[in-house]
Amino acid sequence: MPTNRRRLLKKAGLYGTGTVVGLAALPSRTPRVQAPDNDFPHPETLPDVASDGETPIEEETTPFAVWHYKHERSGFRATAPINVVFTLDGTDSDIEDVMSVLDEVGWYRSPEEYTRYAWNYYEDRYEVQHATAAETLFGNVGRHHVRCWQFGNIVSMQAHEDSPGFPRHTIESYESTRTLIEQLYGVRGWSVASAELEFGNDQDPDHDGRVTVISP
Repeated sequence: MPTNRRRLLKKAGLYGTGTVVGLAALPSRTPRVQAPDNDFPHPETLPDVASDGETPIEEETTPFAVWHYKHERSGFRATAPINVVFTLDGTDSDIEDVMSVLDEVGWYRSPEEYTRYAWNYYEDRYEVQHATAAETLFGNVGRHHVRCWQFGNIVSMQAHEDSPGFPRHTIESYESTRTLIEQLYGVRGWSVASAELEFGNDQDPDHDGRVTVISP
């Protein structure tokens, strides 16, 4: 397995000895949403975080979540990369303000979905998703879907496009939903910096390890 696909899961006592793997590779396809023209103001406040592009940043060193995790008998397994973050420092905004944009476009706030977790840098523990939203209540025919966590003044979002539920549920694309999120917030006056940070959390079918930064 290439280095940039390995999960640096170093939370003592939470993992078994089995190999940690990501989602199965899927063929990429042309995203439904075209990339926006990003002439938005650049976010000014960012924590000092970087990856060498080969290995993911260490979640113990940054308030950003880097992956979301599935809880299994052997521990927590990284299954999907965080690909959008919202920096709220210096504002009165919180996760509900972030989610309100998706409320405006009619996304469902309690869709049928799996439970997932993210690592809370401040509390040194995993926490279940704080907020979720999806285009449709059920993912039978595919949909855009996000899970979010707020740790401190940062909201970390895992954004992806679900495949139709039959014959089995998979991730169709990360890039298409990240692009859609950029558009939805950008046209409402939020500051959007596309692919601004390098997290090194590359994942099939089409996430390149770069993360978009958005702020009010």
